[in-house]
Amino acid sequence: MRILMLTQYFQPEPIFKGLPLAKALRDRGHEVEVLTGFPNYPGGKLYDGYRLRFWQRETLDGIRVNRVPLYPSHDSSGLRRVANHLSFSFAAGTLGPWLVNKPDVLYLFSLVTPGWAARLMRWWNHSKIVLDVQDLWPESVAGSGMLSNRMLLSVLEGWCRYEYRAPDRVVVLSPGFKKNLIERGVAEEKLDVVYNWCDEDAIVVPPPDHSLARELGLAGRFNVVFAGNMGKMQALETVIEVARRTALTAPDVLFTFVGGGVEVDRLRERAEGLRNVQFLPRRPMSEIGQIFALADALLVHLKDDPL
Repeated sequence: MRILMLTQYFQPEPIFKGLPLAKALRDRGHEVEVLTGFPNYPGGKLYDGYRLRFWQRETLDGIRVNRVPLYPSHDSSGLRRVANHLSFSFAAGTLGPWLVNKPDVLYLFSLVTPGWAARLMRWWNHSKIVLDVQDLWPESVAGSGMLSNRMLLSVLEGWCRYEYRAPDRVVVLSPGFKKNLIERGVAEEKLDVVYNWCDEDAIVVPPPDHSLARELGLAGRFNVVFAGNMGKMQALETVIEVARRTALTAPDVLFTFVGGGVEVDRLRERAEGLRNVQFLPRRPMSEIGQIFALADALLVHLKDDPL
């Protein structure tokens, strides 16, 4: 088949289901093409080597990638985040049909905002749409604190209900997501649960590098490591409070946060003066295994929220 991946985020952004999935589909005999934006996630600033243009085409590991302009932003401003999503959706719908080859299947990844662009291309090319749901809207929007107005959330709920019903097939990552969408009126026969995976070859955990441990201040400590996005849904202020309480009772424990996100500056402020907390910048997937090798415990942390 000819498959078009329509996704706002794609490599070199840290998207686990982007380029690895495109290559896996290609290796199974499909023709794969990508329509995406200019890379700016998760920092909200364009990556080095890129500048906003009307459109840009490049090839990544043999996959043709078409980029259309968007408003780069990824901070705590709800208005700027809306502009970020809608600008890509508009550009994908107006420019996309002229840039890509006619697809048999449109694979719409994660966000529902480009849904109208996918439907336009479905009508134009007589294609099918597969929506891969990674975040439930509006629950994730409300949980992140980006939108709290009940009336607007109600409007968003109605719009999302339509967007989830519109594709030909819907992929969700858990039975809980499937149950949620069935309750919204999505036909059960068009829903498939496909559990998330990772490219296990992308992260190599080597033997501990003691010189790196000394360089990063990890030597001689019990290292608790959080690596990933630091947003509101991670609720990492709880971990800072734990660090504050254990500073005297367990001084050998060091909490290390690796990555970026909208909450990094606020977390740094809360941790000011704590000698058992440190922040390291985001590292490429190929290097994060070196940090994992020095950890005594890897931390996964999420907000106490029904989602």
